[in-house]
Amino acid sequence: MYPCSNAFHQAVANGEPQIAMLVFADGIFTNSDLDVSSGIDFSDFFCTGSNIGIGEAVSNTISFRLFNDHQLLNTFPFGRFRALLGARISSSENASGLSLTYNGHVFAGSAYQGRRLTKDGNPTYGQPSFTVTGLAAMDGVVYCFGANGEIYAVSAGTGRAADYPDNAFMHYKAKRFYGLACSYENKILAINEVDGPSDAYEFVPLGTFIAERPNVVTDREIDMTCNDLMQLFDKDMSSVAVNYGSAGISLGQLLSTICQSEQITLQTTSFINSNIVVTEAPEEFESCSARDVIAWIAEAAGSNAKMTRDGKLALVWLSDTSQSFDENSYTECRPYFYQTSAVNKLCVRDLTSGTDTIQGSGGNAYLIQDNPFLRG
Repeated sequence: MYPCSNAFHQAVANGEPQIAMLVFADGIFTNSDLDVSSGIDFSDFFCTGSNIGIGEAVSNTISFRLFNDHQLLNTFPFGRFRALLGARISSSENASGLSLTYNGHVFAGSAYQGRRLTKDGNPTYGQPSFTVTGLAAMDGVVYCFGANGEIYAVSAGTGRAADYPDNAFMHYKAKRFYGLACSYENKILAINEVDGPSDAYEFVPLGTFIAERPNVVTDREIDMTCNDLMQLFDKDMSSVAVNYGSAGISLGQLLSTICQSEQITLQTTSFINSNIVVTEAPEEFESCSARDVIAWIAEAAGSNAKMTRDGKLALVWLSDTSQSFDENSYTECRPYFYQTSAVNKLCVRDLTSGTDTIQGSGGNAYLIQDNPFLRG
């Protein structure tokens, strides 16, 4: 469960408006770009089987449908994106005109040449060449939009010109920012509408995913199902450069090395058996994926591996969250009740040598079989 404020929980329970955001390097998709009537299907997995077990490297998925009646997505590059979902936590009247507050500064747009974009009342170094009719700020950049789809951007820190997505879809979307000033920071999206309301939405991340370009792009809609960044490890383990050195490498260091090979941050740096030393590559490394190795390390740690909502790799297991739910927490709920005995015996089986290593003497045993890091 991702932590969020009581205001967010209350907003969802009260049926306040919600906004989905899919943030790509080359553009951003929101409710008006998505067929929200068909919903967004997000699956957050702990394990994939019908029984709870250890030693999996699971991937979350998200499915959605994009409108393409304008046919501007026929050449959109897609790729990696962040998925976020927000609910409105406050609404009031906007009395500030076309302006937004971002990173502690007030940015305003106007039609006056030389002052089309100001920061705290002073012109920014970089100036758009068009009348600013819309503003947005996110990830350290302030974007200016014009009525004809023009786009200009400056660094929120220096006020100097910055890069911006320059493609047909974003120029089309720029026109729809007319009269809007939006800023996103610290998981809060503030939307100020000239002569209209000023709303605040709190967001929770769903994860970072990769959208592959569909083989068939229709003129009306595009259906997409995307996996999270765990898929980056579906590569040959032999492609990962591992330095065993003269003293070997610990499982913790090995897991860190695998993450670094894809520039993924490892959240869990200390875990059960993280100090086990591997002196050379097991023969399984010749024909397995990096994801297989992550799963073996997770199994040795008595856990499963998955990507966090913030795009980091973590080894996880079940714990008491102290959260409670009632009938107002769901629009649909299918509860299942089951009971299982506690595991009181562990058997580690090495099929290569035909030996079993057993800990405990109870009658409910858990079997770990042929893990290359748990031998001997």
